[in-house]
Amino acid sequence: MPPRSSIDQLPPEILAAAERMWASRRFTLSEMVERINAMAPPEPISRSALGRKTRDWDEELREIKAARELARQWKTSVADDPDGDIGSVVGEQLNVMALRTVKALVADSEAVDLKTLANAARVGRDLAVADKVRADRDAQVRSIAAPLEVIDAFARRLTAAVAGAAPELVEALLAVLEPVAEDLAKELG
Repeated sequence: MPPRSSIDQLPPEILAAAERMWASRRFTLSEMVERINAMAPPEPISRSALGRKTRDWDEELREIKAARELARQWKTSVADDPDGDIGSVVGEQLNVMALRTVKALVADSEAVDLKTLANAARVGRDLAVADKVRADRDAQVRSIAAPLEVIDAFARRLTAAVAGAAPELVEALLAVLEPVAEDLAKELG
């Protein structure tokens, strides 16, 4: 096993500052070395050590971007609505799986496990089916709830309108509307 990088041996707060400088893309390598050494690390860092570390960070960033793109492609193929609740969960799971897959492809020492890819596809398909069932159920609930809300609003307005009416008129309205209400109750279950 190769020795640990002098950059990896920096105190966490100095390493985090170095990563932030790298991520900002506003500093040259020499400026970063100067600023990091100004933070008084246990051992001064060299430009070459930081250069190697930034190349590692660049490679990790490329891997993450490749994994995200792969996950986006998988996510798009998983469901018609990739931004739904289940699609989002699938997307996050696939981001992790895609990152592992890309890392395996990059690190020639580890072969890509086709079983892992097959499992990812199966999980995506199963979750897409679950998302479709949920969407269908929600649509059915909305199709029932909307008419019930209209009927409820109508009943409140009718009650207010006939509040001062003659009892004969109220009886006549009830005789007409009660059978309609019973039929609707049977239809809506």
